[in-house]
Amino acid sequence: SVGGELVGTMIYTVETVPGGKWGFYGALPLSTANLGIVFGLIVESSVRTITGEAGFELYGWRICFWLGGVFGIIAYGLRQMMQESRTFEISSTISHPIRQVLQHHKKSALIVAGVSATLTTTFYIFFIWMQTALSNHLNMPELNSALVVAGNLLLCAGLLPYF
Repeated sequence: SVGGELVGTMIYTVETVPGGKWGFYGALPLSTANLGIVFGLIVESSVRTITGEAGFELYGWRICFWLGGVFGIIAYGLRQMMQESRTFEISSTISHPIRQVLQHHKKSALIVAGVSATLTTTFYIFFIWMQTALSNHLNMPELNSALVVAGNLLLCAGLLPYF
C-alpha cells in the first residue's frame, strides 16, 4: 500500500533535509509514490494484455499480487536499514506526544488533518477510482483507462516538487 509508509517517508525526508528545501524534498516521496502507481499500472496492463481479459480475471491478477508482495518485502528490508532522524529520537522521549500536540497546537493539527483528508480524497477519486469509472461506467477499454490515469500521475509526479 502506498499509504502505509508515505506520510512517514515525507516526514522523515523533511526532518533530514537542510532548512529552506523542505517543500521540494517533502514533495519527492509523493512524486515517487505516483511513479510507483504508474509502475503498477504498467505491470497490470502488461499482465492483462498477455493473459487476456478472461485469463487476468482467472489467474493473472495473482501475478500482480505476488509481484507486489516481493516489492513489499524489498521495501521492508530497505526500511529496516534506515536510521531514525534526530528529530524523531528527540520526540520519542515525550511520554504523550499526541496529547501535547493537541494541547499546544490544536488549530494547526486540525488544519493538517483537514488538508490531508481533502488531498487524500481528491487523490483517490482522480487516480484510483477514475480507472474503474472510465472502464465500468463509460465503457472505456481497461488499457485506455490505465493510460489516462498513468498520464495524469506522470504529470503530477513531475510538477509536485515545484508547487
